Amino acid sequence: MLRRSSRGSVPLSAAQALRAGALRIDRPARRVFLGDVEKQLTPRAFALLEFLMSHPDEVFGRERLLQTVWGFDAIVISRAVDHRVAEIRRVLGEDAAAASYVETVPGLGYRFVHPVERG
Repeated sequence: MLRRSSRGSVPLSAAQALRAGALRIDRPARRVFLGDVEKQLTPRAFALLEFLMSHPDEVFGRERLLQTVWGFDAIVISRAVDHRVAEIRRVLGEDAAAASYVETVPGLGYRFVHPVERG
C-alpha cells in the first residue's frame, strides 16, 4: 500500500532539501534556514535535525539516535542527544513546552511534529 501511495516520488530521506513550514534544510550545502534567515547549527545538531525531519511523526529513543546519528551504541544513557535537541530548539527559537518542530515524548524520546515536504 505504501508503494502505491508514493509511487514515483522521492522519499524524504533521499530529498535534496526538506521544508517544514518556515524551516528549510539544504542537505548538500549543510545549511538551515528559518524563513529567509540562515541559522547556524553544529554538525551533529544538523545531522540530528536532518534525521528527525526525514522521519516525521516517528518517535526515536536516545539509544536509537545515538546509533543512527552518532554512529555508536550507548553503553549508558548519554545526554548528548538532549544537548543537541536543546541546541536545535535554542537556534530555532522554540520552547520545549510548546514544540513546533521537535517534541519530547516523555519516557520514549523525540519526534519531529511539523509536516515535512521535499523542497
